[in-house]
Amino acid sequence: MTLDIRINGELLSTAEAMTIRVAVSSFLMSLQADGLGDDETGKALCDGYQRACQSVLGKMQLAAEQKKTRRFEGGSKAGGV
Repeated sequence: MTLDIRINGELLSTAEAMTIRVAVSSFLMSLQADGLGDDETGKALCDGYQRACQSVLGKMQLAAEQKKTRRFEGGSKAGGV
């Protein structure tokens, strides 16, 4: 999954973008396995972080699929390559 991710307008390299994806995935797995404590605050934070991680990963997946579709249809910025 190759993504175009920008931070403050600067395009990340493929390796940097993949690092972001892996980090978010790893954090989500950690939250699902260990949570953030059994108290009300820990549970609320854990739920919020899980929703945010799932949202980010979903957007990454959608962007990758759209990019793949454009490339397949010959409409990528790289001239269909």
